[in-house]
Amino acid sequence: MAKIALLLFCVVGVYLELSASTSIECDYGTDDWNIVENAYYCYVNNNLSITTRESATITSISGPHQSGKTNSDVVGFYANTKTFIYFPRGLETFFKNIKIIQIHNCNLTEVHQEDLKPFSKLIEIYLEYNELEVLEEGLFDFNLDLEFIHFGDNKIVHIEPNVFDHLSKLSYLYLLSNSCIDKKVRNSTSEVKNFIQAVKSQCNNSEFSLLKSQLESLETDSKTFNSLEFSEKFAAFEKTFNSSKFANFRPLNYKKHDLRRKSLASAFDLC
Repeated sequence: MAKIALLLFCVVGVYLELSASTSIECDYGTDDWNIVENAYYCYVNNNLSITTRESATITSISGPHQSGKTNSDVVGFYANTKTFIYFPRGLETFFKNIKIIQIHNCNLTEVHQEDLKPFSKLIEIYLEYNELEVLEEGLFDFNLDLEFIHFGDNKIVHIEPNVFDHLSKLSYLYLLSNSCIDKKVRNSTSEVKNFIQAVKSQCNNSEFSLLKSQLESLETDSKTFNSLEFSEKFAAFEKTFNSSKFANFRPLNYKKHDLRRKSLASAFDLC
């Protein structure tokens, strides 16, 4: 009987993993954007919801292309008023020539270098009207062609000092209606450079910098670091510093961390 129960437990686990797959239905169109003209793009047409890291991986894309067009012609991705708590990953598997990404009013809470790394041709990015709080170090390290950034109407309180420094083509930078800054610069690379200095002054949150330094020092002893238990109030910092350095960082509620949790972990090891 115990073996049957364990088998069912494993089957349910596999089912849940498979059910986390995420499909996108595209309504394709062509339009002029601020920089890229005559851009063929995918508009997310289904009621897509990305509320877990597992569901953030796109497993399939459907929708009829315009005559003579294929996935190779798609240069834009546009989601409006969806629920994207996490940035969708895997788009590059289907669309290899993305130059424009817009995720508008989707409750997006975080964006990381690993999210944007596949898009080396990216020219315009719009993540406006979301819930972003932090722009991490190296966010745009693999997006050297960026000319237009719109992160307005978020809740940004901290921007790492060198996030924009290497973007020599950047001529539009919108950071309106954020917690640490409320300004935009348009159509001027020289004014953007001056604006970046103001961003460094106004959005360098010392508390975030101190915490980052302390977490990095803990990382030197991974075994000790992994054995620590964090209260729920530190949950936000997992997403803030979610990088390869902190891949094993998992906030736990101490009161809920009991023998049942350990028993479930052991059961999964047997599957």
